[in-house]
Amino acid sequence: MKKVLLTSAVALAAFGAVQAVSADDSYATLIKDALGVKVSGEVKVDDAVAKVRALQPVVNALRAANSTLQASTKAQKAAEEKLTEAQQAYSDAVKALRDAELKRGDAEGQKAIFTELQAKVDAKKAKDSAELATKKAELGEKEGTRTGAYLALDNAKGVLEKVQKAVNDLYDQKPLGGDAEATKEYEAKKLKVESVLAKAQQTYSDANEKVSTLEKEVKELEATVKAEKEDSEKLTKAIKALEKAISDGTGLLEEGQTFAKLVEVKNAKYTAVGDATTKLFNTDTALKTAKANYKEAEEKAKAEYKKQNVVFVLEDVIKADTPTPAAVVKFGWNKDTKGNWTYVVDSKGTKATGWVNDQGTWYYLNAEGVMQTGWVKDNGTWYYLKSSGAMATGWVKDNGTWYYLKSSGAMATGWYQVGGNWYYSYASGALAVNTTTPDGYKVNHNGEWV
Repeated sequence: MKKVLLTSAVALAAFGAVQAVSADDSYATLIKDALGVKVSGEVKVDDAVAKVRALQPVVNALRAANSTLQASTKAQKAAEEKLTEAQQAYSDAVKALRDAELKRGDAEGQKAIFTELQAKVDAKKAKDSAELATKKAELGEKEGTRTGAYLALDNAKGVLEKVQKAVNDLYDQKPLGGDAEATKEYEAKKLKVESVLAKAQQTYSDANEKVSTLEKEVKELEATVKAEKEDSEKLTKAIKALEKAISDGTGLLEEGQTFAKLVEVKNAKYTAVGDATTKLFNTDTALKTAKANYKEAEEKAKAEYKKQNVVFVLEDVIKADTPTPAAVVKFGWNKDTKGNWTYVVDSKGTKATGWVNDQGTWYYLNAEGVMQTGWVKDNGTWYYLKSSGAMATGWVKDNGTWYYLKSSGAMATGWYQVGGNWYYSYASGALAVNTTTPDGYKVNHNGEWV
């Protein structure tokens, strides 16, 4: 019996293969055909399954330990970042408190700061108000007599509707099949008007986007100006309070702020630092345990691999599986796993239903989007679809009976003329032959009226 040697990567791949292949001969073939097998000591092919099954528990344990180690490392890093943030917040709170203590009694200096800040806020408010007026003028009036961007949008919409009607009117003039010259001329016109339609759609889209952009900018500017007005009012109140504080001999940093509140914030930030420190200590302990468990699992795996005479390659052993790639959407005809043909019309995988014309040939797809063959009834009319799915016209013989399909594909019934001869088909569509029709006329073996 032929012998091969397994590396850890090949061994694990073989284990996956044997789950799906039960016959020993099939498995042996897979092993024999495997590429890149490295030799490090011989094992029988028949023993391969037993070896990888013996290795699987220690591999699972090592992978689990590795996952825990990675999670613990991530948690410890997050805890370190959280502690750094808490320390910075505490430092900022302490600085704010020190600043408050230093500025106590400096109401005059604070008043000067607030006055300067108010001037900047008012200047910014004036600038934003002017920009708001400009944007509103550009946007125009929405109600009543529309102007500006609203009027441009209305005009673009009117043009689009006019061009769309022209396109729809042209679609109604589509020539029937068989007239190549008319079809060629029609397609040329169709491309031209559809090009005009595309431009009209783009113009309308641009106009609509401009209205949306201006509406958004106006809304944002209105909110900004409102906020600036509120800020200016707050600063006015603060300056008045400082003027009163100066006259009373009491200096406050800002309206509503007190030294006690700053102390409260500082204490809260200090508590947060303590909580973050405890969290970091806990993650340090968890990481230490995870490292120890991982090391233990790795040593056990190495020992088992050595026992099974399989090369231990850490990267192959702990390598994680990858998600199954998403199926690529293919436009046009697609065949599903059941052998059914469907017709995809967009990147979302939407399936066409009803009649579809593909390169001049008509096909019919049911409500599930599956291409039909044989007889199909649509809006009370019968049609016959060939085994390829293509709609049939002319004579069709089905189960020994002749039927005639008009140029539209509709099944003929009653009297009709083909090639100078008259024929009669029953309500079922079956051609009457060698008989007398219900209205008293004789037809021969070809179904021709004689």
